[in-house]
Amino acid sequence: MRVAIVDDNPADIDCLRDYSKKFEEESGEVIHTEMFSDGAEIVGRYREKGRFDVILLDIEMKYLDGMDTAARIRKLDEDVLIIFITNLARFAVRGYEVDALDFVVKPVSYPAFSAKLYKARRRMKSGQEKMLTVRSKTGLFRVSTREIIYIEVKNHSLHFHTTTENYQCTGSLKAVEKELSGLAFAKCNSCYLVHLSYIAKVTNEWVSVAGGERLQISGPKRKEFLRRLTDYYGGR
Repeated sequence: MRVAIVDDNPADIDCLRDYSKKFEEESGEVIHTEMFSDGAEIVGRYREKGRFDVILLDIEMKYLDGMDTAARIRKLDEDVLIIFITNLARFAVRGYEVDALDFVVKPVSYPAFSAKLYKARRRMKSGQEKMLTVRSKTGLFRVSTREIIYIEVKNHSLHFHTTTENYQCTGSLKAVEKELSGLAFAKCNSCYLVHLSYIAKVTNEWVSVAGGERLQISGPKRKEFLRRLTDYYGGR
């Protein structure tokens, strides 16, 4: 994970760098960090040497503030995950203007910091794409995991419900689940494997997905499913 820390306070930079090292030890995720003391500095670095995965960006800086920095970076990189660091939470609500992932309030505690990086890691993994080969009655199809809303096993057949169309083929849900290991999929019961990014609503008994369909949550799967969902949206 390539992480940029942008802050005009040297003490805050040192703190976030130490937190990054602690997170690396705790999570097993390899972290490569670069430090910047101003927004203009990281924008210049972007133009010369390329991208980061995550930017920890102070909002209040002397020369180029965090919001203007984020706006300029968005023109260069639509995918980087931006986490604002701020003294006042009310400033962070403008984050939607630059599609920020989240914000954390100073003084930053390690639990708050690690929660945001776990969230960023989940989001990065969910963005990974894998192509599955589906053998249906009408032929072979290549389906992107990004397009799969959920996979259902019914009458000894697999049904791939995607954003474009549905496919039916033979196979086992267990085998597909293994193939999708590491991506943002989880079972809400033994019949459904759901892409977590397409979940619109969760109740005690149901999951509503894109398109309005409701999938039942079984008792044996509920705890692990909710844990996976919580990890995906909010870190640990």
